[in-house]
Amino acid sequence: MGKQILFVASLTMLLVAALGITPVVAVDPVKIGCHGAFTGKYAAYGMSTLHAVRYEVAKKNAEGGIKSLGGAKIQLIEMDNATNAKDSVANHERLGTNPAVLAVIGPCTTPMSQPVEPIAARYRLPTVHSITTLDKIFEHGNEYVFTVSVLASRYGATYASFMVAMHEKYGLTLNRITMAYPDNDYGISVVDGFKKGMKKAGFDKNIVLDLPFNWKSKDLSPIVLKIKAAKPDFHLQVAYFADGKLYHDACYN
Repeated sequence: MGKQILFVASLTMLLVAALGITPVVAVDPVKIGCHGAFTGKYAAYGMSTLHAVRYEVAKKNAEGGIKSLGGAKIQLIEMDNATNAKDSVANHERLGTNPAVLAVIGPCTTPMSQPVEPIAARYRLPTVHSITTLDKIFEHGNEYVFTVSVLASRYGATYASFMVAMHEKYGLTLNRITMAYPDNDYGISVVDGFKKGMKKAGFDKNIVLDLPFNWKSKDLSPIVLKIKAAKPDFHLQVAYFADGKLYHDACYN
């Protein structure tokens, strides 16, 4: 009986090979973490990232999964940091200590991303930031952190180039320049790039107001009043989505 079973099994395998049939084998899912500010002040960033990731995961799974891994499906592990750096660290620690998690998407925004950099290195956990732009996060030689965004200093340099081009081509007056920005590393990095660009063009001495504001602020009315009092020819407002809304509300309400 044993030989008959062995013969049938061998014959089956030969037929499978001859007909090009791939045996169905259960494949473990590929687990990817996704954590970010799904609630709180920066939820606009976190939720836009989460929606995009969910879409791509569903699309890939519907197409048959990861072909090179035998059709393995992607399982997303979602975690909210509620726009809180401590929760961001706790989430990354939890994902890093889970041997089944192969990589992480997020968190986004500098305040939530900066403290998880050493965790990514410690657990050798590939971490892809969707919107994080702070230069120094990616200048430490940490081979486990990545971003798909433009770095903050480049934002600042581009703003400066735009203003200078507007001046040269259309005669934009740049005698009085003001700037306001969140007082975290992101805001400071953007403004640093902007100042360098303006200095290169010879307009750095025309900056009459350099105004950082608390990045956790819920009201920018005092900032707007100071900007208006300075009577700028051009104003640079560095902001996240939530800060931008606060700024415009203060300007027009």
